[in-house]
Amino acid sequence: AMHNLPISARGHLITGSQDDPLLPQLIQAIEQATCIEVAVSFIQPSGLKLLFEPLSDALKRNASIALLTSDYLSITHPEALRMLLLLAERGACIKVFECKNQISFHLKSYIFTQIQQGTTVFGQAFIGSNNISQTALLAAHEWAWRQEWHPSPWASTEFQRIRQAFNQLLQHPACQPLTNQWLERYQHHYQQQLRTPATATATACDALTAYNVHVFPFEHTEKASPSPIQAEALMA
Repeated sequence: AMHNLPISARGHLITGSQDDPLLPQLIQAIEQATCIEVAVSFIQPSGLKLLFEPLSDALKRNASIALLTSDYLSITHPEALRMLLLLAERGACIKVFECKNQISFHLKSYIFTQIQQGTTVFGQAFIGSNNISQTALLAAHEWAWRQEWHPSPWASTEFQRIRQAFNQLLQHPACQPLTNQWLERYQHHYQQQLRTPATATATACDALTAYNVHVFPFEHTEKASPSPIQAEALMA
């Protein structure tokens, strides 16, 4: 299988499915990185469980971790956020992009850098369609492009540009640190979304339920009902 090859022998495009899953490449990159930067719109417990131990090990060896997720459409699972709080307690920077005023957040980016004595010696950025869920990382047809750092002027400049864009986004006013208080508020809102609002159409309810069941089958998601914003997005 493609994922059994060393990174240097693979192409830049990861096509997902069981033939070319992203997960092994993420774990291999985590193990080499001294700096880990991740921005994903949705995180589910099933996917975070696959990455939790490698990320914890990275913190133990004093790697830095900055992870940005979102409350977009209230799809990120509260249990995943609770797991992220454990990483935050161990030194990771965890933030949540608050999607207010119909602003969306749909990134799926994973950036890994190894810095020795202030100089970059290794770097990979995976940018594509994979959120953090077991399905997206192991089985679904998800494409991701691997942008590698290289000492050549173009490659090093392009890689640093990706890192700069991430760090600019991390400082966006909509980004809030993940805390117990923030999680409690989000969990209350998340549970409200599971109740059927009178304003939601049956079609939108079915669409959101199908999305959760098929995209996140390992989460045992309850039958969900969209908020007006979710309904609008699903009916578009």
